[in-house]
Amino acid sequence: MPLSYGLHYRQEVSRVGKSIVDEMDSLIAYLSRAGILLGPDIYFALAVSTLSQSIPTGVLTRITNLAVQEDPFNLIALSTVRVPVAGLYLVQAGLWWDVNAGGNVRLLYLSKNGVLTRIDGRHSPTASGYFTNSLSFDVRCGEGDVFSLQGFQDSGGPLLCGSTTPGLVNYLSIRWVRP
Repeated sequence: MPLSYGLHYRQEVSRVGKSIVDEMDSLIAYLSRAGILLGPDIYFALAVSTLSQSIPTGVLTRITNLAVQEDPFNLIALSTVRVPVAGLYLVQAGLWWDVNAGGNVRLLYLSKNGVLTRIDGRHSPTASGYFTNSLSFDVRCGEGDVFSLQGFQDSGGPLLCGSTTPGLVNYLSIRWVRP
C-alpha cells in the first residue's frame, strides 16, 4: 500500500470515527433532555451552608449561604439548585437555627421557580438545643426548574441560621428518580 494511500485511509477513519462520536454525543444529549439516561448517570446535587446567616425577625429571607458540597453536573449556582432534565426528583432541604426561645415559629420555605412549593413550620422553640426545619419529598420537575430556600423566624431579633459544623448546616439537594 502506498504511503499516501495509508495516510488517506487513516485520515478517513479518523474523520468517520469523530463523526460517529459526535453523533453519539448528540444522541446522548437528546435522550438526557427526554429524561432517558444511559449508564449510571443519576443527576444529583447537594448544597450546604458554609457559614451562618443572620435572619431578621419577621422577615422572609432568602438563604444565601449555600455552597457546593456535591455537584458533578454543575447544577448549583447562587444558593440555588437547577434541574437538568425533566422528571421526578427527590428534593430535600433543611435549616438549622441557633438556640433562642423567643417567638413562636421557625419556618423553612422551599420555592420552585420563585413560587412557594413547600413549607415546614415548627412552633415553640426552646432555650436549649438547636432547632431544625426539614423537608423531603418527590416532585415532578421540568428542565431548567430552579429551587431555592427562604427562612422566617419571629424571635424578636436577628437569629443565626446555618453553620459549618457537620450535621448543623442548612442544605438543599435534588436527586433524579425517573422520567
